[in-house]
Amino acid sequence: MERVAETGSVIGGKRKSSRNIGGISKKGKAKKNMLSDSIDDEHIVDFISKDKKKTLLKSVTRRKRLTEPSGSSIPAAPTVIYFKIKPKKRFGGVAQDFNDTSVLLEMKLRFSREQEKIFQKTPFGFLFDMHTLVFQKELVHLMLLRQLNTERDDQECWYKIGSKAVRFGVEEFSAITGFNCGGQYDLKPLSKKKMLKFKSRMFPNFGITDKVTRRDVRDVFLDQEFFIDDDDVVKMSVVYLLSCYLFGFTHDKKVDNFLFGLVNGDDYLDVLNGFAFGKMLWERTFYNLTIAIKDGNSIFDELEAKDKKFKKYKLPGFVVPFHVWLYEIIPSLSPEYCVRKGSEFRRILNWQSFDVPGFVTLLEKVFNNHEVIVDDFRLTDAERRNRLLKNFKFQLVYLPKSVDDEKDFEEKFENICRNLSFIKDSQASNCNEMAIFKDEFSRDLAKLSEMIEKMNSKNHEKMDTADLFGASYREAYYRDLFDDVGDLELSVPTVKSTVHVLTIFCS
Repeated sequence: MERVAETGSVIGGKRKSSRNIGGISKKGKAKKNMLSDSIDDEHIVDFISKDKKKTLLKSVTRRKRLTEPSGSSIPAAPTVIYFKIKPKKRFGGVAQDFNDTSVLLEMKLRFSREQEKIFQKTPFGFLFDMHTLVFQKELVHLMLLRQLNTERDDQECWYKIGSKAVRFGVEEFSAITGFNCGGQYDLKPLSKKKMLKFKSRMFPNFGITDKVTRRDVRDVFLDQEFFIDDDDVVKMSVVYLLSCYLFGFTHDKKVDNFLFGLVNGDDYLDVLNGFAFGKMLWERTFYNLTIAIKDGNSIFDELEAKDKKFKKYKLPGFVVPFHVWLYEIIPSLSPEYCVRKGSEFRRILNWQSFDVPGFVTLLEKVFNNHEVIVDDFRLTDAERRNRLLKNFKFQLVYLPKSVDDEKDFEEKFENICRNLSFIKDSQASNCNEMAIFKDEFSRDLAKLSEMIEKMNSKNHEKMDTADLFGASYREAYYRDLFDDVGDLELSVPTVKSTVHVLTIFCS
């Protein structure tokens, strides 16, 4: 079991609080913990080429010698934690994202100055000011492997990096994107036929309620065959942006009709600016982050059984803010993986990232480094006063979820299933034995009945029962009734009643 303890540390002249998981007071224990943690990702290391693997193992060994902690212990206010995926079952993986950055480039190339001015009035105008942010699949995968079980699993994600538990929730998502993540939204009215007039004009060859594909949307935007004015261009660009970039639909996903309903009327700018896009994007992204490798322990077992090294999986949703959040809290990712370019209100505008493939550096510098610095995600005073963020409380409350009962329940349920299966098999076996027993009994009773009939036919006079069953008859009787299984014997006085009872039993 690993535990969470509140500690204080001075970083950059300012004192910051952190939730450090685990306390080490002896060098010997520290070495053991480092060794066990360093092989948490042994299966991912196996996924790396041999040369890179040697480099990684050397660096881990060197770090263990240099970074042994002192004898001071960490003040303990321990809390149990639980990984969704067991550390020994971490596996190599390749996540596929669907935030196509070429969408923004194509929009910029197609827009006239007037069209771009109109687009800047939508909630998405700031996206044109973004620096290059690439999808770093290794970084994302290593984080997803470290997700924790908490009491707020249905609202936010918690992960363990180094010795710290960190949160990615709607608050962080809102601060990074600047989208409206509050309020409510209703999609049903936007999907009604009266709200799809713009769509029917853009796609005259489709039924008004028929859903089109992402490719269809892109083709119409680039061809611009059915556009009447600048507003048509901007409207279609919004549908293109949402379906092919922000929502991160998979390639085979049909585009929801409500997207066309959002831009249907002349008041589309007011509709767009009043819609809670941030809330919708967060819900979709959060859902996909939690289910991407939800059955990670089972995935590991399947890979082991098939002798495979890694798993490919899909990660829809708007995952770019997840990257930016990691850049904000892990300083050591810069400058190799990312560089800070500014200090804008929307954190997503402040970073540029690079395509640096491979797990080696990430494992060495971050995920297997016990002294990695992990900062808390904090708002500036100006950000706290912003109308989109002032209602959020950026209070990190880590509430670990006790999974002992859940785990015990699963084990007990499996045992019950096994016992029920055993009982079922036993019942089938018992039925077969009873059927055999019934047949044997029926034959014996038939013999007994035949003997009695023969004896009655020879004796027309009333005679004593003891005389009726002489020594020779009794010997033959008991010999015929001998049962290999139960050595069954019936006494003479109860023959008739026994025949009657057993006949009823076997019928």
